[in-house]
Amino acid sequence: MLQRESRIHSAQSSTSIEGNPLTIHQVQDIANGKEVGRGFHFETEIRNYLAALNWIEKNYTRKIDIKTILHLHKQMTRDLLRKEASG
Repeated sequence: MLQRESRIHSAQSSTSIEGNPLTIHQVQDIANGKEVGRGFHFETEIRNYLAALNWIEKNYTRKIDIKTILHLHKQMTRDLLRKEASG
């Protein structure tokens, strides 16, 4: 539960730096599979960020190389950038 809360706080803090206006409570709702009605872009950004953090947690022993970085970029920008610009 502590790791889940940490991911939620990380997602809210990191995306707010980039201009995402969602509150910690809205991010918690998104993490629980709800829509908060604040716009596709903002909610997708949070979902993608949480998915990337989950992927990192499951694959943390993997060597970090360019392929890993591009995979994470693709995961974080899914449905936010054109496919050819993602990853």
